[in-house]
Amino acid sequence: MISYKKGFFGLLAAVALCSCEKDDICTQDTPTTPNIVIEFYDANNNLVVPNQLALLPEGYDTAIGFNASKIILPLQINAESTTYQFILNGADEDASNDNIDTVNFSYTTDHVFISKACGFKAVFNLLDNSPSLDVNDGNTWIQNIEVIKQTIDNETETHVKIFI
Repeated sequence: MISYKKGFFGLLAAVALCSCEKDDICTQDTPTTPNIVIEFYDANNNLVVPNQLALLPEGYDTAIGFNASKIILPLQINAESTTYQFILNGADEDASNDNIDTVNFSYTTDHVFISKACGFKAVFNLLDNSPSLDVNDGNTWIQNIEVIKQTIDNETETHVKIFI
């Protein structure tokens, strides 16, 4: 009887060990849903840092200040578009000199299976007319928007260039 118990527990342990898969752990280096990478350029195609840039996502009350020639922004996974207000001089204390340009990113979303432990990630595909610049006020500081890579599947390369 004891040998049957040892055999049973040995078989149970072997099955338990064999059922573990590599996918049972989601490591930090596993690719997840990427953000859109935007770089700012001047008319001569040189990298430039916008003056006191602040960004306000649609639906939020508080802008986030930036001081860089490259920014990385999230897109909404469960939507077909994401809108940001790009506010030149918006990160300073003087609100009277703010110049707001609204940029809308329209896209389709594909959900790609990563693994059992990590689940899915979203891959965004910018539509042909996206991003679009809303020019209501006639005082646009963004001169042109150029899509470099239409498919947003990583954060290692620039997806969009904004010329100021």
